[in-house]
Amino acid sequence: MDDFDRPLSPRGRKETAEAAAWAAERFLHHHVGNPGAFYTSPALRTRETAGIAAAAWRFDLKNLRHPGSLYLPAPEELLEILWQQPEDLSFLALCSHNPGLTLLGSWLFGGIPDGLAPAGIMLGRFDVGTWPEVQKNRGTLLEFRNPSS
Repeated sequence: MDDFDRPLSPRGRKETAEAAAWAAERFLHHHVGNPGAFYTSPALRTRETAGIAAAAWRFDLKNLRHPGSLYLPAPEELLEILWQQPEDLSFLALCSHNPGLTLLGSWLFGGIPDGLAPAGIMLGRFDVGTWPEVQKNRGTLLEFRNPSS
């Protein structure tokens, strides 16, 4: 089966549901609310992952965006998504693939504890006025979670 068309495994579904519930609690703890925008890779397993997370975060699936650039992206392609956001958006979610997400996290936060595993989550904050001001090492990593499996 082609990688793009591969579905999320039963283990992946379980780990995603656990991670999404954990993230919803952490959003409340950090007073960030729920994502105002949600971008996912168009690959089947990431769309399934995003659907599980969107349900846990009460994000309307009709607003889920899945540009082709998020399938196996370079970190720069992920950064472009951030930079294109409107000024009034305070929180967005990205669901994509490695190594791009791990490399982006290291660039934004000056390193991350481990590589980001499937169903892993990074929650960061940027003390900037607009999204294009997000630059290397300008973010604060608030939370990091990989599945415990």
